[in-house]
Amino acid sequence: MFKPTRTLSELIEAAEKELVKLNYGKGSISIAKSAWRKFELYANKHSSLYFTQELAMTFLREYYNYPDKEAKCHTTYVNAIANAIRKLGDLQLHGRFLSREKKKFVFITNDFQPAVDEFIVYCKKRNIVENSIDHNLKRLNHFFEYLSTIKITKPSEINAMHISGYMSSLSGYSRGTVKGEIYALRLFLRSIYFSGLSMIDLSNSIPKLKFPKGDKVPIIWESSNVEKLLESVDRGSPLGKRDYAILLLVVKLGLRDCDIRKLKLEDIKWRINRIEFIQSKTSQFLSLPLLPEIGDAIIDYLKYGRPNSDSQHIFIKHTAPYSSIHKTGNIVTKYLRIAKIPIDKTKSHGIHTLRHTLASRLLEKEVPLDIIAGILGHISINSAKEYMHIDIENLRKCAIELGECYE
Repeated sequence: MFKPTRTLSELIEAAEKELVKLNYGKGSISIAKSAWRKFELYANKHSSLYFTQELAMTFLREYYNYPDKEAKCHTTYVNAIANAIRKLGDLQLHGRFLSREKKKFVFITNDFQPAVDEFIVYCKKRNIVENSIDHNLKRLNHFFEYLSTIKITKPSEINAMHISGYMSSLSGYSRGTVKGEIYALRLFLRSIYFSGLSMIDLSNSIPKLKFPKGDKVPIIWESSNVEKLLESVDRGSPLGKRDYAILLLVVKLGLRDCDIRKLKLEDIKWRINRIEFIQSKTSQFLSLPLLPEIGDAIIDYLKYGRPNSDSQHIFIKHTAPYSSIHKTGNIVTKYLRIAKIPIDKTKSHGIHTLRHTLASRLLEKEVPLDIIAGILGHISINSAKEYMHIDIENLRKCAIELGECYE
């Protein structure tokens, strides 16, 4: 079990210094200090000298009814309080604040922390890339939240009935979401079994669900809407310069969200006009042409839009701390609203759909599928075959008139 080395008072003092070091605004620092003072008084009242997750959970529930399962969302102030308390846990366990954007407070007990650590080790042994590990940890948050509602505090307490109950809670979610949740859960259950934190391999109790392949037609954008999206960006503002460069990388080159977020200054090869990096999802090397308009947009952002930061990542947040951005999907949503582009709310309209759109345009120009797979960073041509669903004109050429069957 984790044993703290600093008292709560010492931890709060260190956290205050960390906020200043990371250039947090006065308002954010004020809210955090206020939350920590209340929490310290609460801890003293309960004769607790150290920070614990259990104490934090109880404090937030008693004072702020956080998290309220009935509420669709909490007020900005309550979220800020929960975020401040979470920072204390981060600093105690990791020695730094972990970056999360609009992420719920993770309610795991101290007894669960070794299980999370073992899960990360298990994933790395299986050569799962860091970006995928992060995604799986986010998925596991849902499982941990479910466990907290049924009062499970240790990995050894989990049984097949709990797994069944959690699976039932996923009813109504999309195929992709369910598959992702199951994959992360299976990895976690195997990791705690092989590490000895659970005496039973509960991964065998997860039902094997079968989903039909190839039945989901990718969404593509009209060319006019892509242009509207780009034109809606205020390229005169620092944030607009960043967002415009990001959108161009997706629209023109089809870069993944994870690769855009991790793109570094050293990945831009100005002398040979190339963008070269190791992909986060596949760990494969990718080299793409640095198109003039993309190069100009990146230069414009670096010279006139990017905040001063030691971060090696090209695209960073424009609020303290000036670290790399967490996601780009919200950027697409933002400019969809600004451009007043009508969308079907029942369908996806994020970064991945712009990749589909690029693939569609390349197919229309009769670019071979293996070339498209290479541009989009797929390891196998099979991964790019889903784009065949959207090449309507060429599919029509393949259609056989009913009358021809009788000739």
